[in-house]
Amino acid sequence: RWLMPTSLFIFIITAKGIDLIYSSIKNYSKYIAIGVVGLILLTGAFFSLQHADFITKIKVGTYSQDPPAGKWLKEHTNKSDIIFSNNEATPFTFYSERKVTWFNPESELLKKIKEMKPKYYVVSIYYPSDQWTYEFPQKYSKYLRQVQVFFEVRDNGEKIPVVGIYEFIGYDLEGNNSTG
Repeated sequence: RWLMPTSLFIFIITAKGIDLIYSSIKNYSKYIAIGVVGLILLTGAFFSLQHADFITKIKVGTYSQDPPAGKWLKEHTNKSDIIFSNNEATPFTFYSERKVTWFNPESELLKKIKEMKPKYYVVSIYYPSDQWTYEFPQKYSKYLRQVQVFFEVRDNGEKIPVVGIYEFIGYDLEGNNSTG
């Protein structure tokens, strides 16, 4: 969060430190000073690349179920259908090529459901969201029917649901939150 605003100062401090090292060593030999500065920069570059490679490799499986969920939505909707999501709409918009949106707070979502009549409500655990968005399908189970779930298998073999798709079977949810 604070890395970008402070990066200029970090670069200045680093440059001053490298300049101090260079100035101290150049009195003995300009070439050794250049070599030491080069070694410092190459070491920093090596560790940065190594860390970037590590981060990339651990993120490979992240969001693995967004593409199949989006494809499923594309196959089960028309271009004109609207899809609501409990949080981040962008990946589902991209993969489904459909209009996907979300609303907060719950009262706004209830109004928009009645007004826009979406076909599906997508729940994803990949993106942080208010607790009520995860509980919404169960709270309004009279109006939503689970039609598809996408699972992710963890390193320990545990299979967990990460994306759930619910079909709207009614739209007058305001004031009717019974699960009957």
